[in-house]
This record gives sequence, structure tokens and C-alpha cells, in this order.
Amino acid sequence: MTPTPTATAYEQHFISGILTGLIDRVTKLEKEIAELKSKEELHPAKSWEVDKKLLLSIDGERWHKGYFSHFKDGLFYTFAYGRTSWTQSGVTGYKYAKPAEE
Repeated sequence: MTPTPTATAYEQHFISGILTGLIDRVTKLEKEIAELKSKEELHPAKSWEVDKKLLLSIDGERWHKGYFSHFKDGLFYTFAYGRTSWTQSGVTGYKYAKPAEE
């Protein structure tokens, strides 16, 4: 039977320090995610009416017209193919959106 190698006290201390650092970082990231989610709930898009006319973009440079469906997880969803809630249930997500001038 081969003996199982054991870590030295220094190695155990080193690994413990790394794990503590990782746990602290995960805790910090969880708090940041919670903050972002609460900010998302306050995002102006949350008050937009369904079928609001928007200009949409995936890169912030090329803009397309669409009708608002909902805002979730940092994306603006519009009804597919430029249609409205009256004629379409499928949606497409965009990173950037702004109200269209009427």
C-alpha cells in the first residue's frame, strides 16, 4: 500500500490563503450582482409601455427600428421582424436601445 502524501504546514497555509481569497471574491461578486439586479429594477425601460417605438442596436453604432416588449437581464427585447404585440409573440434582444423620436 502506497502512503498518501500530506501537505506541509506551509502548503496548507498557502492553500488556505488562496481559498479564503477566492471565497472573499465570490462574496463580493454576489453583492455586485445583487446591486446590478436592484438597479435593473429601477431602469427607465421598466416603465416603458409595450409597443413603444425604439431605436435598437447590438453594437451601439448601427441602429434598427423596433417595438418594445420588455427589459430583462440587461437586454432590451423587441418584437421580432419589426412587428408589434398585436401581430408577433417572438422577441429579439438588443444591448442598446433608445426611444425613437416621434
